[in-house]
Amino acid sequence: MSDETRTAFDGVQRALGCEFMDWEGWTWPSDFGDAVAEHHAVRTGVGVWDASPLRKWTFHGQDALRAADRIFTNDMLGLDVGQIRYAPFCDEQGKMVGDGTVFKFAEDACEVITALDSDLDHFLEVTSGLDVAIENVTERHPHVQLQGPRSRELLASLCPADVAGLRYFRFFPEPVRVGGVPCHVSRTGYSGELGYEIFCAPEHAEDLWGALTGAGATPYGLSAVETIRIESGLIFIGYDYFAHETDPFDMS
Repeated sequence: MSDETRTAFDGVQRALGCEFMDWEGWTWPSDFGDAVAEHHAVRTGVGVWDASPLRKWTFHGQDALRAADRIFTNDMLGLDVGQIRYAPFCDEQGKMVGDGTVFKFAEDACEVITALDSDLDHFLEVTSGLDVAIENVTERHPHVQLQGPRSRELLASLCPADVAGLRYFRFFPEPVRVGGVPCHVSRTGYSGELGYEIFCAPEHAEDLWGALTGAGATPYGLSAVETIRIESGLIFIGYDYFAHETDPFDMS
């Protein structure tokens, strides 16, 4: 019996016969029986992946954006509300510690997505002295990635917000409804395809999953994610770069 943390989408995926794997303290979906078919669903139609174990951190306080700007190598102070930026974060020798995205919700609030719990140690060290509170909200913010050339069409059929007008690396800073479920939606993803990330409260996860799969999204897992990201030239820690060893310019 695994003592890894399960996501809010775990039950509905197990009911579909999903195989799972453990990584960094969480149980992740591996495949639903045919990883090749799942890969092609994302490339030709639309797939849905439970990416909930990616670590989410809220930054609150007068220096929230200044803290994100100090951590990451990209310009986070220049973000608009509703905008997202991606970047690595590095140690004093310029070696990568990790990488992630920053979502600006307000002048004093943003949310950061990275891969590891240990990223918090680096964040706290780098932001010492700033007026910011950093909290791990991973379990409170489960989310899926809806990816593929049909993702906009499917999402628009379930969401009354202006999905077609949502630009790349932008998100709705106020909650919208997807299949009746209150969510935050961003036009981002880890596939190289048109896609979105959809965040909800844990108690609404199964309803969101049912709405997306009921509208035609094919569930996929890490086996397909791996081949999709390699095709698309997307990097992942522990495979393409190693903490405190890899120079970010090696990833360009």
